[in-house]
Amino acid sequence: MKSIKTKLLLYISVLILLAIITTVGSAIYIFSQYNEEISQQQAFSGMMGLNKALEQYMSESLNRAKVFSQYKGVPEA
Repeated sequence: MKSIKTKLLLYISVLILLAIITTVGSAIYIFSQYNEEISQQQAFSGMMGLNKALEQYMSESLNRAKVFSQYKGVPEA
């Protein structure tokens, strides 16, 4: 039969191990959620930057088309 000291040591060791596993699991879960939110924000920011650049290129090309259309030789070419 095991002594009370051995049983107590085993019980405390299991409790400490469970506490560590719970803490690490919770930290990983929270960190994963935070990482996902940051990734979504960065992706949205990147898409907004791309949209802005495309709109700028579109307005520049429309302005150039207007300038070129005023010259008689360009539409004939």
